[in-house]
Amino acid sequence: MKILRAKTGTFKKHFLSNIVEGVIEMRNKLIAIAIVTAVLFSQAAFAEQGPKDADFEKHHDKIMKQLNLTPEQEKQLKDYREQEKAEIKKEFGELKAKREELRSQLNNPQVSENTIRQTAGQLEAMQAKMMARRIDSILYMRKVLTPEQFTKFQELTKEKRGEFMRKCWKNRGLNK
Repeated sequence: MKILRAKTGTFKKHFLSNIVEGVIEMRNKLIAIAIVTAVLFSQAAFAEQGPKDADFEKHHDKIMKQLNLTPEQEKQLKDYREQEKAEIKKEFGELKAKREELRSQLNNPQVSENTIRQTAGQLEAMQAKMMARRIDSILYMRKVLTPEQFTKFQELTKEKRGEFMRKCWKNRGLNK
């Protein structure tokens, strides 16, 4: 009888331990999915409230005028922007489509975790590529502008980002 009780006690202990581990693992997966979903929806909401192309162009022109560029600098920056514009637009479209794909996969219980993680990895790679492009454009600006102009450019864009963030917070009813 003692042997049977000992084995039964060990079995119960391992059985319950496995159940607890499974529950914890499932909870961690659900938390991870919830976080990814929240990030995706917040990015989508943020992107949808972004400035319109015309507003951006107007703002860009205003900043360029405040920098007192030489004709040579104007030409260099305009050529660079024209060169990058189509590619950036294409990448934004691809990024938006990938976000939608991931959102769809997260909402479909038939899609495996592996597939979801693969799509999330592709999305991260796309975002990293866009960040690299942004850094390249800032470095290009730094080469073309004088140190004083570049400092002023940073100040002006920082102010605009602050205005944009305040506007986003206000639109969401989260006045700060």
